Amino acid sequence: MRMPCTCKESSMKHTKLIGVMSMQNKGDLSRKLFRLEDKADESGLTLEKRLEMRKTNSKQVLDEFYSWISQIESKILPKSLMGKAITYAINQKEYLENFLKDARIQLSNNLAEQKCEAICYR
Repeated sequence: MRMPCTCKESSMKHTKLIGVMSMQNKGDLSRKLFRLEDKADESGLTLEKRLEMRKTNSKQVLDEFYSWISQIESKILPKSLMGKAITYAINQKEYLENFLKDARIQLSNNLAEQKCEAICYR
């Protein structure tokens, strides 16, 4: 008997948040975050240095995102898809920012999602 899996739901929520970040007119903020992580990987940054980079550069990108959210939030219908995505982004801010506190936390949940799917679909 196959057990129900909540991984897909969690993955969809993560994807929704990244999608909202991608809607920003000034550039793709999620892409900026991933580029910063790629540079850290290429440079072979230690966990301490990666955390420093995140606390300065990545935090700046997140601040830009949430500033944009606060500017448009009142202009968007709350029950529209965009309104729901904005509400979700606001509600998830604390959790999204966890990667700024611990350099071991991955920005992407792809690896966890793949592992979960392997277990869920056996």
